[in-house]
Amino acid sequence: MAIQPLHVHSLRAVISEEERGIIMEICSVCRKPQNQCACTPETKAKWEHQMELYREHEKERIQYVFRNQPDEIPKRMEMLKRRPTYEQCHCFDIDDDIWPIIELLWQKGYGTRYCCAGHAERKMYSMYIMFDLPYFFDFTTEDFGEGWSYTRTKHQALYFSVTSRLMRQLKKTGEDPGEYLEKQRRKLFDFVKKLPQAQVVSASLRLPGTSAGGKIIKIQEENHHDNKK
Repeated sequence: MAIQPLHVHSLRAVISEEERGIIMEICSVCRKPQNQCACTPETKAKWEHQMELYREHEKERIQYVFRNQPDEIPKRMEMLKRRPTYEQCHCFDIDDDIWPIIELLWQKGYGTRYCCAGHAERKMYSMYIMFDLPYFFDFTTEDFGEGWSYTRTKHQALYFSVTSRLMRQLKKTGEDPGEYLEKQRRKLFDFVKKLPQAQVVSASLRLPGTSAGGKIIKIQEENHHDNKK
């Protein structure tokens, strides 16, 4: 089954390097960190050839489109001289803290679209993974607890957020919300390790361990509901 590339909202333009934490660059072709790119020389050479054909086509197009604006042609031609590298054209950003989870999901056939690991340094105590298809998940295999949900309306996405109620509980116990967020990432990694190979199901199928609204029910709550039946 083909897996769609994962894309992550780039934060480079809005916050500094220090503020955004560690963000890895992943090759969208071989799906390896850019410094471990496994694309073959043949693949890169084929891309270079395609780029040359594109530039030649663009030169002809510029000449035609701006035939009545001759002063504009040299500017457009100059832009064509910029030659981005293969790596620059085939990479996307991903939060370092969530990369091991995404990599494992890909290995098991789960396609993803967007993700975020959360940013405790900016008090963003939430994370999510958006999937490309409605996959089957059994959320009873891990005790997720407060703050977890899986939405299946417009998008298929797994969310965690430190809710206001959870924040009050953390303040009472003195636990740092950033450390709690890290615990939830480890819990998610443990959950993904247990997952079988990806299985696509109907988007209307209610997944084990979820409520009608998408909230992930605690294991003890699920068992309590079962005993009531």
